[in-house]
Amino acid sequence: MTITSAALRVKSKARTYEDSLTSMDDWSQIFVRVCDDRILSANAKLAFWVLVSNSSTPDDNPCEYGTWASLSGMAKRAGLSFEYLDDGCRELWANHLIWMDLLPNGNAAIIKLLPLEDRYPPKAALKTTPRTYEESVKARGRFVRLSNAVLRDHELSRSAKLVFMQLVRHSNGHKLHYSNGDLAFGTWVGESTIADNLGVSVKTVERGMSALLKRGIILRQERGNDATAITLIPDLQKVLCRPSDI
Repeated sequence: MTITSAALRVKSKARTYEDSLTSMDDWSQIFVRVCDDRILSANAKLAFWVLVSNSSTPDDNPCEYGTWASLSGMAKRAGLSFEYLDDGCRELWANHLIWMDLLPNGNAAIIKLLPLEDRYPPKAALKTTPRTYEESVKARGRFVRLSNAVLRDHELSRSAKLVFMQLVRHSNGHKLHYSNGDLAFGTWVGESTIADNLGVSVKTVERGMSALLKRGIILRQERGNDATAITLIPDLQKVLCRPSDI
């Protein structure tokens, strides 16, 4: 079996959001309490996603989790301005979620994602102390898995990416179904709840929703009787893969 045929076989099996993440193998896991933190601005939350998407653990120091990429390079890759990402990182720094060693030109020499115990104390005692960002996330077992393809889609606005983060954060893949009966990954969370979580206006959330709908990243099913519409996340592999991916 060739690489191309294997990729096509995987695509044919991907029916849900989680399936498509497995086939793309390109995702970030964000601690759910970062998404829910009302003190952090929407800017900081998106910046955190950018940092996680560019982070790794170095072979010579497996206790560290961070990035050596420049802020300007990460901002360009995510379709953001340098100023926007810089402001978000500085807010994360001020809130002790990251550590930065800056060069004179403003680009980061290194950014480390710090353990999260200080800001988000665990509700139950842990058997071992997490040493890295990944360990601290796994120790709690509560994270949001976000597609980096959405983050790096330059057709999407910042608000669309932030709305996507919140939709995934509130999603449940075991109670919803697509029209063909398959289990769906989606949510019925309302725009007002998303706006409140992000500290933005409902109009901003509505614009983000519209952009995601136009791009085909989400589907909406009205329920009638003024009930909140169901938002479904389709197979992102089909929506976002590039010709080079197959």
